[in-house]
Amino acid sequence: MSGGKVVGTNSAGDDGVYGGLSYDGKVNNSYLDLTGGEISGDAIGGRSNNKDVANNYAKINGNAKIGGNLIGGESRGGTVTNSHLDLTGGEIGQQAIGGKGKTGALNNKVTSNRTTFKKSVTGGESSHGAVTGSRVFLTDSKVGENIYGGNAAGGKAEDNHVKLRGNNVVTGEIYGGVSANNDASKNIVDIEDGRVSGTIFGGRGVNSFNNTVNLTRTYAENQINGGGVNSGGSSAHDNKVTL
Repeated sequence: MSGGKVVGTNSAGDDGVYGGLSYDGKVNNSYLDLTGGEISGDAIGGRSNNKDVANNYAKINGNAKIGGNLIGGESRGGTVTNSHLDLTGGEIGQQAIGGKGKTGALNNKVTSNRTTFKKSVTGGESSHGAVTGSRVFLTDSKVGENIYGGNAAGGKAEDNHVKLRGNNVVTGEIYGGVSANNDASKNIVDIEDGRVSGTIFGGRGVNSFNNTVNLTRTYAENQINGGGVNSGGSSAHDNKVTL
């Protein structure tokens, strides 16, 4: 898509633009390529309502505007693997997520250069399973809310990374990896230059261990934590911060 505007809503909640969409089958190797224009709703590289998805992505290279969510790959019933966002320029009105799955998210990522994110940015996200190997790489971008390398509601968050370079401005918090109900381990936040208004966590979970924050020439306005423990959580150990 290089110009024009797409507008639409429906009661099924599947309005938007999709590289690939299936209600009952797997979706693999599908993508969106946007160089301009405007989409008022969601834009998703590939989505399945019930099965796994893999190797899907959405790409922006230009001044495209997305009013809703931008997601590389989404599975509402299974696992998402190796899906990503590749962004140069553009504006995202809602959530930007490399891969979003129900039962797990593995090796998903978001890469951006000079992109404006009105809301949060997440490499990989899962409502029930583990999130591992997810990445967020931003250069000279603006983020209106939080950044999550990996965000797990039910499973573990492990080996997720956030890497920022250049003049990034982040209004919210940054998490290498976070789990609401499980452990966070081996997650990393690595920032050179830029500004962060919210708290920074290498990892945060019920237990938090072996998480890292590295900051170089960064203006951090709030707390910096190698590892954090949720309310009612157990322990934090072997986390570190390097300035």
